[in-house]
Amino acid sequence: MKIKMESMFPSVISAAILASVAVAGTLPVQATTYNFTALGSLTSGSGSYAFGINDSGTVVGQAVNSSDQLHAFIYTSSGGMQDLGTLGGPNSAALGINNSGTVVGEATAANGVFAFSYTSSGGMSNLGDLGVPLYGGTYSRGSAINDLGTIVGYSVNSAGYTRATVYTSASGLQVIGTLPGGNNSYAYAINGSGTVVGNSDTATIRTEHAFSYSNGTMTDLGTLGGTYSVANAINTGGTIVGSSYLLNGYSGHAFSYSNGMMSDLGVLPGGSVSTANGVSDSGIVVGMSDVSSGAYHAFVDSNGAMSDLNNLTVNLPNTFLLKDAYAINSFGDIVGVGYNNSWPQHNEAFLLTPTPEPGALAMLGIAGAGMLLLGRRRGVVRAAWRE
Repeated sequence: MKIKMESMFPSVISAAILASVAVAGTLPVQATTYNFTALGSLTSGSGSYAFGINDSGTVVGQAVNSSDQLHAFIYTSSGGMQDLGTLGGPNSAALGINNSGTVVGEATAANGVFAFSYTSSGGMSNLGDLGVPLYGGTYSRGSAINDLGTIVGYSVNSAGYTRATVYTSASGLQVIGTLPGGNNSYAYAINGSGTVVGNSDTATIRTEHAFSYSNGTMTDLGTLGGTYSVANAINTGGTIVGSSYLLNGYSGHAFSYSNGMMSDLGVLPGGSVSTANGVSDSGIVVGMSDVSSGAYHAFVDSNGAMSDLNNLTVNLPNTFLLKDAYAINSFGDIVGVGYNNSWPQHNEAFLLTPTPEPGALAMLGIAGAGMLLLGRRRGVVRAAWRE
């Protein structure tokens, strides 16, 4: 939003108001605490998982329906949870959503499992596959979609190998290949610039590495010393997050990758394994780590400091454990899955919304005062069934 200041308005006050409005409008509010919402399910007391969220706060995931099937859902605060259906088979999962509201994921059909896209006007559409029988049919997955409508995922080809794919309405489903010597690859995320991330086999047996793919070139991101890494998410600035084995063997840690360097994000106190699943445009990372009890806890990492989300959520019921955070949007809203120990016990999708710090509230207050003053002058009154 641009505000045109009248010439009679004092320049010092004008500058202060414009600066405060600009800061409030462009910088994410850092959160030390969160408000909790349990998203329920398609059937009361049954399981659900939240895998994605856009900047409007619309959540997508998978939930159990009244027929005990797992169906893709879309959730809004005003409309609650809506069943997106399937491609004719029993199950589906919504894995990503862009800011236009287009949803992607995978769904069963009569002859296999297929990547889909879903819009409120057009419903669910089959995106096809690379043409090989699997589970009695074919297989493809839509993992993520950017605001340009480019969809990434993976599909099994005629040789029986899984290949990372990019889908556009103009070109259809296209393969982006593997790292040198590899047979299989998987794409999990794409940013607004079209950079794709995922992981791929390498020429070394039983070795998979995270990759980034841009302008026809796939880049090996390496590991934290072990034989395996995977890139799960990428933000607008190109920061990539995921997980990697360490040099000591099969213990995996969450990582952040930028400027050609992979950094170990560590674990929560007492833990030994972690994974990073999402990253906001301001660089806040979310994911999962084990703790000293052996349980898995959802975490948030800001500026290299990893914190247990269970300790930061002000209204979290004592019967609910936040287990894994899957995604975060530009405003710091986080979605994932937790364990609801209320009868009947079940996994349940959750939404966390940031509670602003006092300093951020003060800044918003200054901006609000500026807006109020201007208003007065001008009269102007926002697939887990297979896991």
